[in-house]
Amino acid sequence: MLELKRRFDVHEQTVRRQLIRRGVAIRPKNAFTDEQEREVVRLYVDRQQTLAEIALLFKVSAGAVRKMLIRRGVERRPQVRPR
Repeated sequence: MLELKRRFDVHEQTVRRQLIRRGVAIRPKNAFTDEQEREVVRLYVDRQQTLAEIALLFKVSAGAVRKMLIRRGVERRPQVRPR
């Protein structure tokens, strides 16, 4: 899908919608393996790393990290804003 997005200069959702419309089975997007998910939880809970730091490490978005933590039942820490 990323290749089609780049090739036709359209949004990923446009590619997804067109593929589904044409009957192409779409694999679910899972940014992490089970082992990576355990490591992300460890980094977030034990090492107190931020979503952004973890996202950079795994080359995914902070939103992908947040969604995975929610799915795993990890309670989100309060957001701290720099002064």
